[in-house]
Amino acid sequence: MREGRWSEAVAELDRAAAAFRTLRESWSLGLVEAALGDARAGVGDRAHAWEHRVAAFELLSRGPAGQRDRKRLIGLALRYSETRHRHPLESAGGVQPSIDEERRVLVALRARADKVIDTTYLTVKDLRDTLHSLYGGATTGMLVHVTSFGYKNGVPPAADLVFDVRFMENPFYIPELRPKTGRDPEVRDFVLRHPATQGFLSYLIPLLRFALPRYEDEKKARLGVAFGCTGGWHRSVVIADEVAKRLKDFWPG
Repeated sequence: MREGRWSEAVAELDRAAAAFRTLRESWSLGLVEAALGDARAGVGDRAHAWEHRVAAFELLSRGPAGQRDRKRLIGLALRYSETRHRHPLESAGGVQPSIDEERRVLVALRARADKVIDTTYLTVKDLRDTLHSLYGGATTGMLVHVTSFGYKNGVPPAADLVFDVRFMENPFYIPELRPKTGRDPEVRDFVLRHPATQGFLSYLIPLLRFALPRYEDEKKARLGVAFGCTGGWHRSVVIADEVAKRLKDFWPG
């Protein structure tokens, strides 16, 4: 590569790195800076140095590791802000640089971990249940968290598998059932007796039997399964309760 183009490429990477240092968004920043440092130091081996620069550029062009990582970073920052706890690695720059540094120093440990728990959307109870399912008893296993929701309120952010049950007969349009909930026997019987509901469950339970062990094999500590209907008041509640009941027959978590 000609010297001019080499210098331009190095300058471009340095400018990109400076921009990301200013934004302080990406947990990959520590890796990027390390790659750039290796590249600058590799004067005697330009081919090797260029490989590092390419790797650094790929990290930079990916930005903050995608939308999911942005949400994790925002969630962590809000958590420290709301609880007013000090970050163990607190620096003069505030919470965000401390989170960046924490992620940088934990890269090697994370790579060696058997289980990685994403706590972005977990409540204290959810985290406690997850840890207990993994390490608190004689039998351990991935925690399966079954919940119901209404689409008018949005999909739960911690849900991994989302099932839309709005195709089922709606008790809302039955005057005597409208004020009741999916926990009431009359609503439960109404929803479960319909052929569409029975057919759905006949496919869903074997799917979960097949999928859950494979999620656990991938070291997933917690799986969120959510069922949604229009208001989250009738059908989704019945199905979530029924699935949770059947899961206990074959899944310890």
